[in-house]
Amino acid sequence: MKTRRIVKLITIGAIIDLIAVMSVLSMLFFLRPDESETEKRKLAQFPAFSVSALFSGDYFSDISIWFSDTMPFRDGLIGVNNVIQMLLGTDAPQRGFQEQSADEIPDAAALPPETLPIATTAPPATTAEPPAVTEAPIDTAVPSSPADEGPVPSNVETIGSILVAGNAGYEYYNFSQSAANNYVGAVNAAAARLAGRATVYDMIVPTSMDVVLDTRVREKVSSDNQQKAIGYMESLLLPEVRRVSIFDILTAHRKEYIYYRTDHHWSSLGAYYAYLRFCAVKGAVPCQLNECGLQRFDGFLGTFANKDKALASEPDCVDAYTPPGDYKITIRDKKLNVDEGSMIYDESNAGASLKYGAFIWGDNAYSLIEDKAKPTGESCLLVKESFGNALAPFLAYNYKYLYVIDYRHYTGSICTLVEEKGITDVVFCNNVSMTRSQSLIDQLTARL
Repeated sequence: MKTRRIVKLITIGAIIDLIAVMSVLSMLFFLRPDESETEKRKLAQFPAFSVSALFSGDYFSDISIWFSDTMPFRDGLIGVNNVIQMLLGTDAPQRGFQEQSADEIPDAAALPPETLPIATTAPPATTAEPPAVTEAPIDTAVPSSPADEGPVPSNVETIGSILVAGNAGYEYYNFSQSAANNYVGAVNAAAARLAGRATVYDMIVPTSMDVVLDTRVREKVSSDNQQKAIGYMESLLLPEVRRVSIFDILTAHRKEYIYYRTDHHWSSLGAYYAYLRFCAVKGAVPCQLNECGLQRFDGFLGTFANKDKALASEPDCVDAYTPPGDYKITIRDKKLNVDEGSMIYDESNAGASLKYGAFIWGDNAYSLIEDKAKPTGESCLLVKESFGNALAPFLAYNYKYLYVIDYRHYTGSICTLVEEKGITDVVFCNNVSMTRSQSLIDQLTARL
């Protein structure tokens, strides 16, 4: 009993000492990080003082956020926490992700207009006549997809919600019919309200699992068919919504560097092929890739590299293109801070996990890209999550003003913005995994 009591006292003393040391370290400003490579984001900044913020209470609230968000050794502590969770078995449900139940994907069907889903929280539709919808010719001049050649990847392993095959990671996808219907309902609601004011386009981006993964491996993986899921959702869109179907054009270029190996995002090249399809649907002339300026940021390690350290041995590179023009971007983050500069942010000296932020300065609530070389021209609104970042620079080529809204951070009304700014095109660009996330869909719907 005496020995046990001594051990207990030593343990309590060690914990108190650790808390004391961490308390002292937390007060050392020079140890506080500016960005988190583990979470792939810039951390909160110490707030600027203002009298209004002081009296509203926001100043001390922002200090509290900064204090907790920039804890010294944050990434190391997160890593320790992940290891502890793994040892305790608390990540077991994730490790069985590919075995989770998913809804059966219905066949695509042309439903009568009165049965098409429309988000119920959206404002009522206007009485204006909808714009005429005519299908623009689709560019069919894409090469056929080459067959998989060479040995089948032998090191195939499921880690959490990703599959590692060879030197690349792939995200599993499970279809949710209710979430898919609600996503379509949000897009349909926007089209109904904006009828007669703006043309709505919808682009659902597949992930690399169904596009570039060796088909001999893909056939053995329990991940739902993204092409069928996307086709189902597109079949539920109102006739006024212009469908930008990109699965086939991405698959035709699957042997090219259109997705990152260590990250879930597509590359700028993948976004460019999707942009070509958008131009075909709109009937617009696209920019030529060989006429674009190029900035290359080497050493990119994405979300998959955190889950499998072997992937980190071969970093990706981020190629960021700037089409011909004279572009200025003005951004407003969720704290309403405003900044402006060139459309591509220089991430040369950024952490390895942050280099995807080169595209339009990352995930800001609101951005406006102006082509100062155009005296006049159309305006477009891009409604997106992070996949839309790589698409935005190409879209900017065809417009005088390109507004970009990240619905996860924006607090205004998307439709009101379109009406106030006289925007004529609205492009919804979301990856297929977003369409199974009810929480993200709720955020999108709330922003209409």
